[in-house]
Amino acid sequence: SLQATQFKSRCVSLGIVKACFENNELLEISNSAAAVAQEQALAALEPFEMPSQGEACVSLRQLGPQAVDVEGILFVRGGSAGNSVGSSGAADLADARRRGAPKVVPTASTRANLRSLALALTLDTPVLLQGDIGAGKTLLVQHLATLVPNRTLIQLQMAEQTDAKALLGAYTCTDVPGKFEYREGPLVRAVRTGSWVLIEDIDLAPIEVVSMLLPLLESGRLFVPGRGEEHKAANGFQLFATRRVLGTGRGTASVRTAATALDSLWTHVTVMPPTAAELEDIVRTRFPALVRAAGAMVSVFLQLGGIHAKPPSEAASVAEHGL
Repeated sequence: SLQATQFKSRCVSLGIVKACFENNELLEISNSAAAVAQEQALAALEPFEMPSQGEACVSLRQLGPQAVDVEGILFVRGGSAGNSVGSSGAADLADARRRGAPKVVPTASTRANLRSLALALTLDTPVLLQGDIGAGKTLLVQHLATLVPNRTLIQLQMAEQTDAKALLGAYTCTDVPGKFEYREGPLVRAVRTGSWVLIEDIDLAPIEVVSMLLPLLESGRLFVPGRGEEHKAANGFQLFATRRVLGTGRGTASVRTAATALDSLWTHVTVMPPTAAELEDIVRTRFPALVRAAGAMVSVFLQLGGIHAKPPSEAASVAEHGL
C-alpha cells in the first residue's frame, strides 16, 4: 500500500506540488485514488520537451505562481499568487534578501545545508539541526521561513534555568490589586496558531522542559498542566531545534544531556560549517570595505573558534577507515 508520507515524498521528487499540496500540507488521498491523482497531476502540466542533462524536468512556470523552489525542493507559497517566484534556488536567495530576509550569502555549503533542511521539512516531522558553533543553524531556519512565506517564526532560547512556565504561560498580576490573569506562553500560541518554532540550544534544556516537549514531538499535542488544557498542533505548525556539537579530531560529538532522550523523535540535519574560502567570500560580500583584510580576519577567526570544514578527500578518508 502507498502510505501518505511515501506519496508526499514521491510528489516532491516528481514536482507534482500544485495538485498534491495546499499550504504545504499533504491532502489526504486514499490508496485507491493515489494513482489517479498522480496521472491527473501529470496531465495538468504543460507539455514540455525532454530536458538535456542538468536541466530541470518541470519549470516553476508550469507548476504555477504558488510554487517556490528551495534549492530544488518545491513548496507551495502561503502568500498571494502575486508574489514573485525565482527560477532557481539562487534566485530565491536573492529575492528573499530584497524582501528584508536575513542576509545570506549563497555559498556552496549554505546551499547544500539549505537543501538538506528543505528535504527534512517535507517529512512533516520535528527537525533537529546540529553542527559547530557559528555554522549557521539558526540563520538557515530564519532564511527558510522567509522563502516559504506566511510562516511566522518564533525563536525560543534555552538555558539551564529555563522554566516550562516561560513557554507555556503563567498567571500574572494586573492593575487591579489582588486580581491575576493568565498570559499564554509563546509555545502554546505557536501550537494553537500553526506557527514555526525554533528552540535554540535544545541541549541546554532542563528535564522539566524536555518532559513538556515529549508529547508534542510524539503526537503533536501540548499539555498545559496548570490549566488542564490540551492543544493539538494546528496545520502549518513546525518545530525546529538546534544543538551544538563539539568538533574533534575524529569528527563531531554531542554532549549527552536531558534532551538526548528526544533524539529518536527528531529528523536530524547536520549543518556543515563554511570553509575558509567561503568565509572570506562572505566577508567580502557583506562588508566590501574589509576586502583587503578578509583573509587575515578569517584566519584569526578559525584559530580562535576552531571552526573548519574538512576537505572532501579528508572526510572520505576518515569515513573509509572508520575513524
